[in-house]
Amino acid sequence: MADPDKDTNDDAGEDRDDERARPEAEEREPADRAEESDPDGDSEQPTSRRFRLRELSGPQACLSIVGCGTVAAVLVVALVFGGIRLVVGSLSDDSEDNAATVPEQSGEPIDEIEVGGLNLCDRNIPGITELSLERSDSGDSYADSAEAGSSDARRVSDECSWVVRPGGDSLDEWNFDFEYVALISDGDGADRFESAVSLHGQWVDERSSGSGVADSGEVSFGDEGQFFYSTTEGVESYSMIVRHKSAVYVIELENRVESGAQESGIDSFEQVANRIADRVNIRLDAVVPN
Repeated sequence: MADPDKDTNDDAGEDRDDERARPEAEEREPADRAEESDPDGDSEQPTSRRFRLRELSGPQACLSIVGCGTVAAVLVVALVFGGIRLVVGSLSDDSEDNAATVPEQSGEPIDEIEVGGLNLCDRNIPGITELSLERSDSGDSYADSAEAGSSDARRVSDECSWVVRPGGDSLDEWNFDFEYVALISDGDGADRFESAVSLHGQWVDERSSGSGVADSGEVSFGDEGQFFYSTTEGVESYSMIVRHKSAVYVIELENRVESGAQESGIDSFEQVANRIADRVNIRLDAVVPN
């Protein structure tokens, strides 16, 4: 005969076993369903899990930093040199354009020069901005044989007087006399260059024979030139006589030294005369034929 209590205990044990097995089955079901829905295991994982930065070791990090720095430096250098080449190229283009538009500074045919185009006293001497100049003559000495329509040799001449202040710390006022003759074309049987050489020699002889000449020598302006520096009876003077092509000019500077005052000295006169001669030579070189 069966024992009722034993059967009851067996049933109770089976029920407890079923209760313990049910949660484990429930935990396995989601996993089983996931495997059934994605048998290849390719389902996406959360972004925070998919993208993870890879940690670099010490040497790798060092090489990475050095590599990035090198690339950046190369790019900066390339940009700098590229900018410099661009600026230099634009300046070169501008220089070429300007060079193409600037007229050549050489002697041109005289028939292209208008009457009065070689008026140095009116047009060129006043443009010497490094000096303080004040004209003191009447300004009516300019002569150009082309004004009379002469077919003979063309000759342009003028002379003018100025008060010049040397500048700097000096408060002196000097007398400045300028005279020139430009032979533009040959006359009947006369060579303008030979005539200019002769005139230059004549003006040099006149100044060299003066009294009180303390110093003299050659100057570097024009084709040939001389200077004379004199001091006598409280008067300090300097003369520069230059021939350039077939033109001859003379620059004369005079300083009247007051009693007890110090002389200006030859160096001061040379500086002023050189500035004047430089401006005059530029104009003569541009308009007097070779």
